[in-house]
Amino acid sequence: MHIRYFCWILSMLTAAAILIELAGCGKRTDNRVQSTKSCTTETANPILSAQVLQKPKDWPLTEFQVHLLDLAFEAATLIPVPPFAKDRSLAQEKVVETCLQLHQPVRAIRYADQIGDWRRGLCYAKTAFYLAGQGYGAEYVQPGLDLAEQIARMDHGQQWRNDRIRAKIAQTDLLLGKIEQAEQIGRQIEDSEAAVLMQTRIQAEAGDLFDEQIKQLDALVALLNFDITQSALHAYAGLFDRYYDNPQRRALTEERIKVAWGKLPIPIRLEVLKKLAQSALDHGDSDKAIDLLRQADEYLNPCLWPLENYLPLSAEWIEIQYKAGNVEQARTNADALRSMVDQKGEGIIDIYRARAIIPLARAYHTIGDPETALTIYKQAVEAGMVNPNKRPRAEDLSSICCSMAQDGIQPDAELWARMQQILKELGSE
Repeated sequence: MHIRYFCWILSMLTAAAILIELAGCGKRTDNRVQSTKSCTTETANPILSAQVLQKPKDWPLTEFQVHLLDLAFEAATLIPVPPFAKDRSLAQEKVVETCLQLHQPVRAIRYADQIGDWRRGLCYAKTAFYLAGQGYGAEYVQPGLDLAEQIARMDHGQQWRNDRIRAKIAQTDLLLGKIEQAEQIGRQIEDSEAAVLMQTRIQAEAGDLFDEQIKQLDALVALLNFDITQSALHAYAGLFDRYYDNPQRRALTEERIKVAWGKLPIPIRLEVLKKLAQSALDHGDSDKAIDLLRQADEYLNPCLWPLENYLPLSAEWIEIQYKAGNVEQARTNADALRSMVDQKGEGIIDIYRARAIIPLARAYHTIGDPETALTIYKQAVEAGMVNPNKRPRAEDLSSICCSMAQDGIQPDAELWARMQQILKELGSE
């Protein structure tokens, strides 16, 4: 029996084939239902209202962005299976996520169809979540959720994989207004996955539920579970954003975050601080964004980090600095990081070198210097090819192509030729 995935997919998926293949792989307003802020990118078109959307479709991209996405997925698919099935599907999923960030749901599904394990179901659910966030109704969203649920019912070796798919299904149900159905799923999955639902509840539920939601998050943190606390931190950040215009609630939420993160690793703290800073910028509050940047600086001492960690963590904050109005300082910081790469980059272990450089290229794109960004992307390509093993080389090439597609950085003829050569070499091994 054939199952058609969404009304807009041009081809038919054979459900039996999916089951056989997967079985072999493993045993702001108060009403946020139609919120699309989390799905937007600077290179995307303006958000289309739900009223004018007729059916799911890809937004226009430049031809080179399409080629970059295709190259990224092809590189990910060249990761050897076996022994790297998990790495392969994770790399493929990252390309699907890039498609959704660029408003390419049709392309995302075409790629997802080729994933050979449980992450196929997760990608279907993520695409359904994207569509629901864009304002599409159940007519277009539910078929994908049904297929994701079929995959979630199979044996994938570890229960958390099934629960991760079902958590994303429940998040989508919340956006569709199916609260009881989402809560039922939440009661059936592991606490670490169920905690993720709070992030979407804060986005989707209408009315003033601040006090109730704070109590629920406090209770989750009290469980002293690493994964649950991490999810709770991001949910607190959602409250920070939703009630940003209430200074007392915003301050209370920030206080809760700093109590909750306790002994959690500094990268997680920086990730949450960046989310708060982005909320401040979204609300036109540059002063608060700069204050949060100062807090982040306390953690970003180059003497405390290996260079492969310090570079990406610091580069990611240049965007905040630039958008908050510290244009000259952002440029100075970017140049300082570039100098570190030039002087010490070869000392980074080869498997980490390219991924350490990519965020710096993105930083130069942010501050309006695409030429330097392209130069650093070229460095990243060559850095990714130093390792003799096929898996990290394929992963790095895929990541670089995704990043360039997101930034809208067009490879010149030299870089295109080099990336095609690398892809050919990977395919011949």
